[in-house]
Amino acid sequence: MQEVRRARWNELILPTSDGLGVTARGTSVDGLNRPAHHPWHMKEIPGCNVEQLKAYIASTEKAGLFGFIRDCQVQAVDDYEVIRAICDQLILLGLPLEAERLAYCMDI
Repeated sequence: MQEVRRARWNELILPTSDGLGVTARGTSVDGLNRPAHHPWHMKEIPGCNVEQLKAYIASTEKAGLFGFIRDCQVQAVDDYEVIRAICDQLILLGLPLEAERLAYCMDI
């Protein structure tokens, strides 16, 4: 088990609030090349500022988006516009099945 944890830790490129993080399979990333956290990392994601959240979703790189999605799930973010923006971005990234699953799970 320790070996599996160590291997995952070596692939971790972005920590998330749930401790799982975002990994880059088969890639070891040094501290200098890690993507930036989203602005609300380890803070409450502000549901009242939907436009700011949508702007982040539209402009972040893939790893940042994945970390943001994971933290949204941990915090039970359920704003329709935010979830729709995430789904749209997933589609743009070539991940339509993930967008469809998220939309289905969030009933949008």
